[in-house]
Amino acid sequence: MMNKFTAMALSSLLLTASITNAAEIFNSDGNKIDLNGMVDARHQFSKNADDSGDESYTRLGFRGETKINNRITGFAQWEYELKASSVEDSDEGTSYTRLGFAGLKLDDIYSLDYGRNYGLLYDIGAWTDVLPVFGNDSYQDTDRFMTGLANNLLTLRNNNFFGLVDGLDFSLQYQGKNEGSGGSGSEREEEHQNGEGYGVSLIWSNDNGINAGLAWTDSQRTLLQKNDQQGNRAGALTAGVKYDASNILLAASYTHSNNLVHIDNYGWAKKADSWEIASQYSFDSGFQPGIAWVYTKGKLVKNDVGSADIVNYIDLSLNYILNTNITTYADYKINMLSSRDNSEKTSLVIPNDNTLGVGIVYQF
Repeated sequence: MMNKFTAMALSSLLLTASITNAAEIFNSDGNKIDLNGMVDARHQFSKNADDSGDESYTRLGFRGETKINNRITGFAQWEYELKASSVEDSDEGTSYTRLGFAGLKLDDIYSLDYGRNYGLLYDIGAWTDVLPVFGNDSYQDTDRFMTGLANNLLTLRNNNFFGLVDGLDFSLQYQGKNEGSGGSGSEREEEHQNGEGYGVSLIWSNDNGINAGLAWTDSQRTLLQKNDQQGNRAGALTAGVKYDASNILLAASYTHSNNLVHIDNYGWAKKADSWEIASQYSFDSGFQPGIAWVYTKGKLVKNDVGSADIVNYIDLSLNYILNTNITTYADYKINMLSSRDNSEKTSLVIPNDNTLGVGIVYQF
């Protein structure tokens, strides 16, 4: 739970932003600070109680830059999230840091940063992560190796392949061990632990809105994770394509992973194949309908389950962009998992209820 000083600091930042009515709050002598924030007022409807009810939250963050000399720039980014739907006196994960990293940039070609950031698999995963509520969950999760937001990441990025090939970006990443206690001092759950890991991504894009890329990661598993006798390593190889131009967004990815997909009350899928396909069309009136498909099939060793669908749903979404600051949305998840995926015969219990999320977002 935030102390009074933190709450006052956040309130001051918000007050400053409202007075200036601009994202840029400071820019002088090569030093710049941009403030950003959002409120997502959301309600969800589902027969599954864990997916139903008030899911509102607030985010606040900044990005700063400072010019060191003509070639080198220092930078940092921080973002904090607060659950607006939580009990006021509760301290059970109601607020936390999403992003927190700092680094150096050379000639807009090289950058090196360390801290809490996105894992390299998200370089591809971000292309289909465009749904208002759902998506980005075929194999990804927060603090799960290098699939999404994670701690202890050292990231080297290179634009235009060392300045030799326009549009070809190359990145390397190292993740240190995350086992033991989490940021609040509580013990990390097994599914949020990781050993040392490495990753690489290669992304190509052009001015016509066409993108293609590959990303690969490989990590040691922790002692607790290796208790399932499914090997010492976890990792994934993902490939994706995206077209984003002329009011049209089309994106697709395929990922083969081992020991990355985790199922509550079961454990890890030894191997899994995941597909994500997303599409949107933006009308000049502000309406933005979309349709997506998210699917994962895994090999489950425990209890001789065998091969089974783990994630399978179609998503229908509609954004209505009122202006650059405020958007309303509806997002309907049509769960395609059959009842046999939740039977005692397979020893696998995965929620297969449909879920509707509606809300309004204010952002600056």
